[in-house]
Amino acid sequence: MTAACHGKPDDQFKTKKIKFTEKVLFVHEPHLDKKKQIEGQQVTCVSCHQHETDQKKFEVSKESCVLCHFKNVKFNQDRGRCELCHKLPEKPIQTSGEKPITHQVLKDANVSCGSCHYDVIQATGRAQYEAYFEKGVLKTALIMGAGDIKNENCLACHDQAQALKEAANKKLMHEKHVTVKNARCFDCHQVIIHKKFDDKQPLVAMADEKKNMIQKPMSERFVTDSCLACHPKPHELQRKLAEGLKRKDVPATPGFHYKARATCMACHLEQQISDKGTPVLKASAKTCAGCHPGRQKMLNDWQTELKEEVKYTREVEKEALEALSKANAKLPKPKQAEARKMLNEGQQNLKMVQFGNGVHNKKYSIFLLDAAITRFEDVIDFIEDNQNQ
Repeated sequence: MTAACHGKPDDQFKTKKIKFTEKVLFVHEPHLDKKKQIEGQQVTCVSCHQHETDQKKFEVSKESCVLCHFKNVKFNQDRGRCELCHKLPEKPIQTSGEKPITHQVLKDANVSCGSCHYDVIQATGRAQYEAYFEKGVLKTALIMGAGDIKNENCLACHDQAQALKEAANKKLMHEKHVTVKNARCFDCHQVIIHKKFDDKQPLVAMADEKKNMIQKPMSERFVTDSCLACHPKPHELQRKLAEGLKRKDVPATPGFHYKARATCMACHLEQQISDKGTPVLKASAKTCAGCHPGRQKMLNDWQTELKEEVKYTREVEKEALEALSKANAKLPKPKQAEARKMLNEGQQNLKMVQFGNGVHNKKYSIFLLDAAITRFEDVIDFIEDNQNQ
C-alpha cells in the first residue's frame, strides 16, 4: 500500500463506504481480513486493482468481485450472501390484502432469496444446480462449481503434464499464481455472470449433450437430456399457465408469481411421495402462508372453486361432443371440420387448466374456462344452424 496516497487516518480508507454501483456500496475492511480470504490467497491492493479495463486505471471489474463471492458457495450463504452487497428493498412487492408483502416479511418467514432470484447468477464451467432439505422441506437452491478452470488455460503457460499434477490443490495454486505471481483471476478462471435478465425467459447456464455449458431459457433450467427422452415437454402446461400469454378470446394475464420472478421452488418446498412412489416436491397451504400470512385457506379455496368450474366446463364439453356425434351424418364435411376446430380450441383451454393445475394462475384459468365454455356453446349453436342445410 502506498501510504502517500492511501491509508492515512483522515482518509478512513478501510471503513469508508465507496459507491461501486448505483445499488452497491463497497467497504475495504472485510476484504482485508485474512480469516475471510480464499485459502492460499494473500489479498493485496493489486489482487483486485488490476489493469483489466480501458475505462479507468486499475479499476476493479465487477466480474472479479462476482468470481470470489460466488465460486463454490451455496446460494445466499457465506461470502455469497445477498445482503453483503445489497440492501433489503423496502418497497412492497404486493400491497393487496391486510398486510403488504415486503422483502423483510419474506426474510422473517425464512423464504429463500432463490425462490425469485435464482436466475441472477449465471454459471459457466461445469456448474451444478442442487438443493438441500431440512426435515423434508426444501430450504434453498444452490449454485456450485461455477467459474471453473479449463485445462487449456493451464497449458497456455505450462506445456508439460508434470507441471499440472498439483492443479487440484487450490491452496497451492493460489499461493503460486496469485500471491507470488499476481496472476489475474481470469487468466485461469471462467467468468460468472451476476445480473438480472429482463427477457421474459431469462437465460441460465446448463450442460448440453457434450457437457458444455450453454444458455437456455429459465423454464428449462432443471431439464436434462435424459429426462427429455421420455418427457419432451415437462410441466409445459404449468409453465403456460404461469406465463399467461394472450390466446384467442383470452386476454394476457401473467400470474403474479411469474411477474415477481418466482420459480417453481418458491412454492414446491415439501418433499412427499407421489402416487407412483417417486419423491416429488409439492406445494401446500403452509407454503402459501409463508409468504402470505393469514392465508392458510387460500389454496384450498382456489382448488375447490376451480374444481367446480372445471366440472361444469366438462359438462358443456360433453353436450358439444354429443351434439357433434349426432349431427355427423347431417353435416357436410367442411362444416364438420369447422365444428371440430371450434371444439378443439375449447378443449385446449380446458386441458391447460385441468392438467396444468389452475392454481398456478387462478385468474387466467377462469378466463380459459370461460373461453372454453363459449367455444363449446358455439359448437352446439353452429350445429343447430347448419345440420339441415
